[in-house]
Amino acid sequence: MSELRTIRDGEEVIAIVIPGDLPAEGVRFVTPQSYPFQVGVLCHKAGTVLKAHGHKKLRIETNIFQEILIIQSGRIVVDLYGMEHQFLESVELGPGDAILFVDGGHGVRMLTDAKIIEVKQGPYPGDKLAKVFIE
Repeated sequence: MSELRTIRDGEEVIAIVIPGDLPAEGVRFVTPQSYPFQVGVLCHKAGTVLKAHGHKKLRIETNIFQEILIIQSGRIVVDLYGMEHQFLESVELGPGDAILFVDGGHGVRMLTDAKIIEVKQGPYPGDKLAKVFIE
């Protein structure tokens, strides 16, 4: 795979596919600063030291929820849906690949046994409040 891929519905970004073998040196962010999730790929040479730091407590509001899946093992297919819940396309992902869901909708099918890390914004209000199911 190796190329960053942005999937759109017209002008709206639906997802960003981040291949496990994406070329990068140093720090390469794949999201704009305006996104609620800041996703970057960090590639550092042995001996590099990142200065120790913490994060200030800030109140930040957003009106969009984003999440990212990081495939640790196995193969999956992600079905992507546009802003009106219309099917756009399917993307196959394997170990090391990741996908950031920016907007629209998505479904996930396991092609093999899979181990996936999912990161989403919290606190999570539960499926009833947070999800709109696409049929």
